[in-house]
Amino acid sequence: MTAQPASEGATTGSAVTSPKAVAKRPKATLGPLTELHPKHRLLIHYMVHGVDKPHLLDYLYRATPTEDDPDARRPLKVREPLRLEEAADVLFMRHRHARHLFKQPVFQKELAAQLETLRDGAKARAMHRIIELIDTPGEGKAADRKVQLQAAQAVLGDAVGQPPASPTVNVSVGVSMAAGVVVRLPSGIAKTPLELQAVNESDHDAE
Repeated sequence: MTAQPASEGATTGSAVTSPKAVAKRPKATLGPLTELHPKHRLLIHYMVHGVDKPHLLDYLYRATPTEDDPDARRPLKVREPLRLEEAADVLFMRHRHARHLFKQPVFQKELAAQLETLRDGAKARAMHRIIELIDTPGEGKAADRKVQLQAAQAVLGDAVGQPPASPTVNVSVGVSMAAGVVVRLPSGIAKTPLELQAVNESDHDAE
């Protein structure tokens, strides 16, 4: 019977490997982003529209420090637009990776598109609210009438009761004088090459 080499150690069905011999996985490099994946789009969605499912916000808080309680925090709310790091926490994404995505042009373009869609969707609701202000007399004070007038201006798209504004251009021409320092040089100091060239050109012009 052949003796087992001591270097192999005890056999339990698998080779025993030294921890130092295990190859380490290289760190992933954060290169430029060329295409948005579904997880990236969710990150943008949470930043613009918030999260619809309450259980995704469990144990997630937002810091709300005050003078009396600088460590105050509150739970995140459903459909509340999240900050970048908060949205990354919902998706179990590293903050470093989320900040890298945020800087990518393709990410910024999609974020701007979703914000523009949100703005367009709110225009009709905002217009209805403005029309309501026109018909709301309030207490009849000057401040209430001013609000009604501004609401009417917003609906009509011009300044009611005022002449059309004309562009004015102001052009000022002048010389600004500033105090300086006068340096007196000795009379016998040698002229610089630039000064000698200027003197020669003056003599040439005089001829």
